[in-house]
Amino acid sequence: MNILDSLFKQSKVEDIVSNNFLTMNSENIDIELFQRDNIDYIYLQDKKIVLNCKDVLLISQSIENLNGFEQNADIVDINSFDRIDKLNLDNRYIVVVHKNEIYGIVDLTYYKRNQALLSREVYSVVRDVLNASHDAICVVNDEKKVLFWNYTASQMYGISEEEMLGNAINESFPKALLPHVVDSQKAYENVFNNPRGDFKNIITARPLYLNGIMIGGVSCDKDISDIENESKVTKNTKKDYDSKNIYVNTFDNLVGEDSRFAEIVELAKKISDTNINVLITGESGTGKEIFAQAIHNKSKRSGNFVPVNCSAIPRDLIESELFGYEKGSFTGALSEGKTGKFELANNGTILLDEIGDLPLSMQPKILRILEDGIFYRIGGNIPIKIDTRIISSTNRDIKSLVDQRLFRKDLYYRLNSVHIELPPLRERKRDIPLLIEKFIKEFAMNYKINVFEIEEDIMKELISYPWEGNIRELRNIIERYVIMKKNGIKDLGLPICSSIVLQEEKIDEDDFELNYRMTAMEKNFIIKALKAADHNQSKAAKLLKIPRTTLIYKMEKHKIKVGI
Repeated sequence: MNILDSLFKQSKVEDIVSNNFLTMNSENIDIELFQRDNIDYIYLQDKKIVLNCKDVLLISQSIENLNGFEQNADIVDINSFDRIDKLNLDNRYIVVVHKNEIYGIVDLTYYKRNQALLSREVYSVVRDVLNASHDAICVVNDEKKVLFWNYTASQMYGISEEEMLGNAINESFPKALLPHVVDSQKAYENVFNNPRGDFKNIITARPLYLNGIMIGGVSCDKDISDIENESKVTKNTKKDYDSKNIYVNTFDNLVGEDSRFAEIVELAKKISDTNINVLITGESGTGKEIFAQAIHNKSKRSGNFVPVNCSAIPRDLIESELFGYEKGSFTGALSEGKTGKFELANNGTILLDEIGDLPLSMQPKILRILEDGIFYRIGGNIPIKIDTRIISSTNRDIKSLVDQRLFRKDLYYRLNSVHIELPPLRERKRDIPLLIEKFIKEFAMNYKINVFEIEEDIMKELISYPWEGNIRELRNIIERYVIMKKNGIKDLGLPICSSIVLQEEKIDEDDFELNYRMTAMEKNFIIKALKAADHNQSKAAKLLKIPRTTLIYKMEKHKIKVGI
């Protein structure tokens, strides 16, 4: 059986029914009426026989010729219309009945003959096209039996078309994705699949529909060695992250159906092609840098996207990092000097991440660039003119910093021309399954393991989880989930898979000993500061207003661990 034969057999009866017929009994056949009205069929109710033009012509010669006919019709009620392959195909005709009256007649011989001619011609063309594909293509019916197996599939897996046709796909490929696609009626695009043995592929698989009914599935397998070769070529073009990191994230990579999130994306798209400054705020892990890069990549700027984490650069080095320096400008400087981040972002975009941690001494210099696009390298006397768009981001309340005189008001208003506030993940519950699907696909490919979806009970737990670490925390948990799956661990709950090993100590409510309470309170404050600082010890020390060395000492004292 080929693809077109299968499609024919899965057609609906109502698609091929004829209403041009007369109903009679064998005792009163009116041949003149049949010929005058150019009727296609006569149905003899008493004998359950359908006659066509040739049959009527034969009977017109002698009514005795009717004795040579046997019952040739199958009766089907219109309310039980089914696919053709579910009917009795041994009879030549199907008489379709509605409310005890004849609705129409299907001539299966006529239809089969025309369909067979079409199949031979069209199938030949379809077969040639699919066999020319570099991907391994397989088509199965709703019973998961193979209808088509192209030349590339035969070469890739070493199994001929003759061996595969008509057999269930999982007989040869126990871990094939197509049976799951047929059962779930869910499509998968570019996911890792290890169908059997050592075969490792990237597969796209989708259900096939006819007249709204699922009739099977189709898959396209690509040898993973091809993907890995393409990846190597891509990596060779990314040697210098600072100057080449310009194409990773786009708005197409942003996953979400939440209405508030969708509105934010639309706003960001609208302002992408402008030069307006953007301030992106949101909790740690909400994807501020990804959002900034998507804005840059949709813009028409020809330069690079250059991210700078203002909180990660020591205060005495931040000016040289941002503006660069001339050779010999200070002890320890590179002999050839250094190009700063702003200069690297000329004609492009610079992201000043954690802008709330920018030292007050640096803020006037950023303001100068915003006003006239001019800066000086350290040790330099020549003004450098640049055309750089500035996007800033922070998880802190900049307005509060302004009120505390820790951030310049004029700089704040210049940076805040457009304010984009990213919602926390706990306010985007409907987006969690979409993000999980994306991360599973990513890590299944990275770790070469068949993981297509997450268990329902774990999904419910993940949706109800508060997500203090937002999307970054979710991504870490899904990575751990995939790794544990690869190692055969199936029972995985959030307490097990939490990406941060931080646990607040539970205190007996009856224990009011003051030193005990003070120790527990100190430990909990350190834990909360670490979480608020995204587990960056330097930032946590700033929040606690203690030296970093003191923080490390207290973490060791309270046995607080930070890790993945």
